[in-house]
Amino acid sequence: MPTFHANATTLQAALNEGGPVLIQFWAEWCAPCRAMIPIVDQFAQEHEGEISVARVDIDQNPDLSVQYRVTAVPTFVIARGDRVIEAFSGAMPLKPFTAKVQQALAA
Repeated sequence: MPTFHANATTLQAALNEGGPVLIQFWAEWCAPCRAMIPIVDQFAQEHEGEISVARVDIDQNPDLSVQYRVTAVPTFVIARGDRVIEAFSGAMPLKPFTAKVQQALAA
């Protein structure tokens, strides 16, 4: 499965694998968050094997929201191990979303 619903344990396991992880912080009540789900799922399918994609519900995992300093949703964090590479917020179409992620991974 390209996208997985994460909690602290499963997210840490993905980060421990050493590859990059895109973390989507979202909430059920957030319309832009829900709009990004199919976009993130498509991104995950197109980049399977290159980057893991985790979806974190901020209401169910408030500690992760604090740890990653999430102040708005949707927020996307690209991390590798314990290092945050990039973070950005807001809904957007697939092309600019993919460009943002790829730019962060290339840096």
